[in-house]
Amino acid sequence: MLSMYPTFGPDALREIGINVYALVDPRDQAIFYVGKGNADRWYSHLKAADESSEDDPSLKLSKIREIHSAGMEVGVHFLRRQLPSDELALELEALAIDALTLGNKLDSNKYGTLTNKVSGHEAIGRRYMSLAEAAQTFNAEEIGDVTEPVIMLNLARTWTPKMKPEDLWEYTRNAWMVGSRREGAQFAFAVSFGIVRAVYRISGWRERQEPDRNWQEDLGKKKPRWIIECGHAPVSDDSMSRYLQKSVKRYINNPQWPFLYLNC
Repeated sequence: MLSMYPTFGPDALREIGINVYALVDPRDQAIFYVGKGNADRWYSHLKAADESSEDDPSLKLSKIREIHSAGMEVGVHFLRRQLPSDELALELEALAIDALTLGNKLDSNKYGTLTNKVSGHEAIGRRYMSLAEAAQTFNAEEIGDVTEPVIMLNLARTWTPKMKPEDLWEYTRNAWMVGSRREGAQFAFAVSFGIVRAVYRISGWRERQEPDRNWQEDLGKKKPRWIIECGHAPVSDDSMSRYLQKSVKRYINNPQWPFLYLNC
């Protein structure tokens, strides 16, 4: 199936240079992936799809295989090319992903869904937010000293102000690549944009398995991801509620942090 795509010589690839591209499903003209790379990075996705099996859990590769099986080409579009740096390409990639994600959320008639796993790499901490979300985030009071054994979990890629309580619970507990230090944590802080959105009391941990959300991603992996066992309802007693909607940025040194331990 790869023979249907045009090939580019060295000079042409230099003309393309560092770029941001979109992959489009020709069956409905929906963008299903946005990426960045140098020259023909986009081609590696098509090749990987043809070489992968149907058991591969990647939504992106599955989509490409479906298109090829129908005898059609994946649409490849350069959103920007000849960019001066990888840093700018990463920022533009994140901007495109966020704009498309927001557009799908606002327009119920849009059925295209991005298969990107992350929202723009280094730009995650700067992704889109509404005016109300910005006010709640940037005007948040700084948290006092946290004295309890806590694991703070970064939900920057998934949290939204309109998230349902059951979804917040699910994304907080599932699933984390943590070590044995996790056993010392008694509470889990769900954190987004440096703000504590919910607090859960931890009763234990278990390895992710079928039928947990995204359990297929662990197939063939040496290290498992762990799920927090906790009640559906966040902790609401006075001793822990004082941390809600407070900024924990004083504890954060890495903008891409996945989780942090306090007093564990």
